[in-house]
Amino acid sequence: MEKRENINVRVRFYAELKDLLKVKAVNLELTSGSDWGSLVEALSKRLSNDVMHHLRRKGLLIAVNNILVRELNKLELKDGDVIDIMPLPSGG
Repeated sequence: MEKRENINVRVRFYAELKDLLKVKAVNLELTSGSDWGSLVEALSKRLSNDVMHHLRRKGLLIAVNNILVRELNKLELKDGDVIDIMPLPSGG
């Protein structure tokens, strides 16, 4: 059985998400190879169950290390990753 190491990632929230969740950033320890679902679950445990509602809605931009992620189902996090979660820009 392969032993999985832990990784540390930083998650930053922007705009209305930062206000709704009442936090600008969190550091998390995850299992290596964690994906988007694992990240959302860890955030939910750390912050509140409302996190899942906000993070599963459409209209979010997700970037890892300043690169936009287009397919969250293919995301595999690595040690030291910085994940930015932002609502889509709006205005008129």
